Amino acid sequence: IPHTPQFFTLPIAYYYPPTSVLSPLHLFSPYNRKTLADLPLRSIFARNLRDCRRRRGLSQEKLAELSGLHRTYVGSVERGERNISLDNMERLANALDVDLSDLLS
Repeated sequence: IPHTPQFFTLPIAYYYPPTSVLSPLHLFSPYNRKTLADLPLRSIFARNLRDCRRRRGLSQEKLAELSGLHRTYVGSVERGERNISLDNMERLANALDVDLSDLLS
């Protein structure tokens, strides 16, 4: 009897990973990009606040001083971690000398 090699097959899951495993390339897919309308208003405010502060050459500490808020609070607002009140939004807008509507659009 001639010797025949023993072949074996792997389970199909070995060839096709589960759908929960995504490659890093999925981050660049045009179908996964968020538009401005998809972002929560808090994120839009945070991004605009940081951009406006940087354009004026202010540090977070200086903006906090001008607005009467704590430095760490301003940082967490800029990162979108805080559910900021309208009163504090207005204080930050006044400190930056911009309309609040500009920071929300």
